[in-house]
This record gives sequence, C-alpha cells and structure tokens, in this order.
Amino acid sequence: MGGSLFDEAAQPIETTTTESSEAEPISPELRAFKNFFKTDIRIKRELLDLAPSPTDSYDEASRMDYAETAFRSFRDFRHDFLGIARDFGFGEYIEQSTENFFQRGQEAFAIGDYRADITQQLYRKAFANLRPDFVEEVKKENVGYTIFRHDLSRLITDATTINELLHAYHSHIMSDEHILRAVPALAAKENAVGYQITLRGDQSPLGQQIFDAIPDDLDVGATDIISADNHIMMMVRDRGHALTISGEPDAEDPSKIWVEYNIPKLCNEDMIKALPGLAGYTPNGARGSFVISQDELGASLVNFIGKVPMDSDMPSLQQYLHPNQ
Repeated sequence: MGGSLFDEAAQPIETTTTESSEAEPISPELRAFKNFFKTDIRIKRELLDLAPSPTDSYDEASRMDYAETAFRSFRDFRHDFLGIARDFGFGEYIEQSTENFFQRGQEAFAIGDYRADITQQLYRKAFANLRPDFVEEVKKENVGYTIFRHDLSRLITDATTINELLHAYHSHIMSDEHILRAVPALAAKENAVGYQITLRGDQSPLGQQIFDAIPDDLDVGATDIISADNHIMMMVRDRGHALTISGEPDAEDPSKIWVEYNIPKLCNEDMIKALPGLAGYTPNGARGSFVISQDELGASLVNFIGKVPMDSDMPSLQQYLHPNQ
C-alpha cells in the first residue's frame, strides 16, 4: 500500500484550543444530529402513547375526547418535523412539502360519525400505518453512496401518516453521505485496502469502542461513524453497496443497544437470510434489528458487518472467479 496521511493506526484530528474555560460550542451539523435523535425517540414514544385504549372507545364522549387529543398531537408534530428540516438546512422546498403534509393530514380529523371503531381507524390513518409499498419507495429513493441526491420532497408528498413521514426523514438522514460527512471528524485511520474509517461527532465511549474495534483487515470501503450523545449512526460503503446502521439505548434495558440496519443492495440472498434480526428483504434491499450489550457493541458490529455481502459475493461473480468450485 502507498503512503498514508494516517501513519499510525488512528490519529486524532487536530483541533485548536483557546484559553477560555467555556466549553467550545458544537458544530451546527452535530447539533442537528443530537436534536434529531432526541426528537426521533420522543415521536416514537408519543406514537405508542397515542394508541387508543378500550376506555377511549367507551362512548361517544370518550371517542370525541380521543379525537381532540389526537388532533392536538398531530398538530404539534408539525413543529418537530419543521425543526428537523431547519436544523439540517433542508431548505424551503422541504419545509413547504412538510407543511403540505400536515395540511392534508388534518382531513383525517373531519369526523362526522363517532362510531365505535373510530379511534382505531383514526390512529391507523393519521399516525401508525406504514404501508409496505411506501417502505419499498423509501428503499429505492434512499440509496447511500451515490452521485444522486435523494428526493425527500417526493417521499413527504407520498407519506400518509406520521409514522411514514418519520420513516422518510430518518432514512433520508441516515443514507445521505453529504449529511454524515458534514459532521466534524474526531479521528481517522486507514484500513488494509486503503479506505478511511472516520469517527465523527461527540467524544463518547460507544463511538470510540466501535472505531477501535474495526480491524485493518475488515474488507470495507470508506466508513463513517457518527456519535451524538448516546446514539450511533454508521455508513459502511461496499457492504451491501452502502450499509447503514443506527444504534440507541434499548428502552427496556439501557445497558443494551438497539441496533437497526438497512442494506440497499442484496448481493447474495443466502448471506442476507443468515443475518441476525432480519425483518425482511426485497429486490430493493433488506432491513432488520437486534439488541446487543453495550460492552460488546464494537466487536458485535464488526462481526455483523463482516457478514453483510459485497459485490464480490454475488453468485454470478463467484462463479466467474471460481469456475471449478
């Protein structure tokens, strides 16, 4: 391998220091991630809390009360999504698309008959539904590591529920390398095939653990690790084209990390089927999730990444490379 800017296994990115005792302000890009992670978790929890209980459907008065509460929650979510768009600098077009989503969504609350099943119907129609065809549309649109910018506006226009809108926003942020690489770097190293492994964002035990655990001989392309508070986000090029991974403390056991992954290119179907926590796959990619101990996060993610197929694992290419096997 030729000379490298990073002659040691890992070199910190130089930063300037001042004599001021005040903490140096974080970058707007990192602040956007911190705010997004907090908002993302809060929206998910509020969606669960909004699920109607039997008492919400007890009589017409209780159903009317539920509809009023649901409407106020739906209206408040507008500020959350506009805040995300502004933090990341998505621009007026995305903000207007988001405004239009909430204007359309208010139609679900034009209720003329508070029948017995109205609370469940309202919850599904305005908040909870996540249509399989919309998931496929998001997969096709949000392919990381590409010269084409993703069309978040179109996904917002096609979204019909808060859950779908959150899925579109989350997938867009996770898979856009321009967003990820705007976060200031903390440290970087070069692997055995000459690609950079870069740690960005906050100095945190979790981010450092993952960065340190990635060995030189792990066959991956350029890899970015974003650490923000106690959340982790990764993009690993050349594994499933551009494998994305996110991690956050498990809601039931904070000593464990809830890991979600998205693989935009299958490469090898048999290898995909063997992945832990696989939720499903289609020609547009695969996704899944699993829970691991914080203490084992680095080693477990390295093991998982090594199982995600590459282009060289495609059966047609394998047959070409090894014709006698």
